[in-house]
Amino acid sequence: MNTRSINSGNSRSNTDFSDAIRKDSPLPYYAQLRAALLKRIEAGEWQPLGRLPSEAEICEQYQVSRTVVRQTLAQLEREGTLTRERGRGSFLSQKKIPRSLFQELIGFYEESVRLGIPPTTKVLEQKMVEAGRELASVMGLAEDAKVLKLVRLRGIQNVPVVYSTTYVPQPIADALVDYDFTDKSFYESIEHDIGLAIGHGFRSIEVKDADDEEAEILELRSEHALMIVETKTYLEDGRLLEFSIAKHRGDRSRFEVHLYRAHPPTSLDTQPIRKENSNLFAETSEE
Repeated sequence: MNTRSINSGNSRSNTDFSDAIRKDSPLPYYAQLRAALLKRIEAGEWQPLGRLPSEAEICEQYQVSRTVVRQTLAQLEREGTLTRERGRGSFLSQKKIPRSLFQELIGFYEESVRLGIPPTTKVLEQKMVEAGRELASVMGLAEDAKVLKLVRLRGIQNVPVVYSTTYVPQPIADALVDYDFTDKSFYESIEHDIGLAIGHGFRSIEVKDADDEEAEILELRSEHALMIVETKTYLEDGRLLEFSIAKHRGDRSRFEVHLYRAHPPTSLDTQPIRKENSNLFAETSEE
């Protein structure tokens, strides 16, 4: 039996791994199988995006039932270790990229460069629009106020990772409406090219399932989770610079926060970015 798994070039589909499953162990079979597969993954037997053995091959290798195999693969998929595609098989996920967006005011592009991972930016939309009721409330503007709407798709190694929408109020927006943001950092562009000093900001995060549009843009299945990061950034003079909604692929991102036990600061406004139960996700997607 041949397998198209990506490894050192040698197929191991006929190798017997059944000794990894102990019948006398208190651990259920699926937990033992999960541990056995993770051991092979950590050993580098399959490369990111490489195809794992089929369900039938795993059954043969470990002498377990198809039900056990499916339960194990489903658990590994929920954990983000692999993805499954109907009719194609199971594939090892790309490693998650650690992000420190909640430790300092830095953007995706800047942090990727810092990590030595060349990022890409594709501008999908860049135009002036009316704020509307919900966005105006979040940004503290009149409903008919004009804002720059900047929609970008950020990627790593030709894989889309972040789908972001940024809103910039006037008069700052007037200097950016024709600016080329392709493969550039928003914050660095503001500071180095526009000459504005960025002061501080607030970020929040929540998780939601990708809808059909988001899944298509980020090349995901619709049931995949997204990590939604909202940011409000202010200039040093106190003016609002931007409000953004960045939708990160849950299978490619991990956020890290360095915590200290100390008294909270009192000098900055600590109000939430927007009121609870806001419907901004739906409203801002409409034209």
